Amino acid sequence: MIVESLLGDVGDVGDDYGASQNGASKTNNESSQKEGDMKKYFTPEQISDALFHTDPMNTCCKENDCYDEYDYVAQDVAKRLQAGQDLAAALEKEIGHWFYDGGPFNTAVLQPVINELEGASHDR
Repeated sequence: MIVESLLGDVGDVGDDYGASQNGASKTNNESSQKEGDMKKYFTPEQISDALFHTDPMNTCCKENDCYDEYDYVAQDVAKRLQAGQDLAAALEKEIGHWFYDGGPFNTAVLQPVINELEGASHDR
């Protein structure tokens, strides 16, 4: 039976885990690589918060205390990120879907959201 953790494949349950220097090194390298990849993911809560604070669709959610305004969008963006899509593409696809029926729109409105999530924006 193979055991897999958040950090990757650990090996057979019956194996002496860590007994082999090569096996341990491989697992550590895989772990480091996957941990680095995980940094690009944001939780739906983080995404929703950034969308709320930047309000790219001008829904007046901040003024009306509608904290959950972008929750469904955020959940779908998070799924796209976990599937390997980059942040800008995921936001563009989901904002387009939720607000423009999949049609084109001015994607420049998404840059403040990206800045907020990446920590580049500190003015709230």
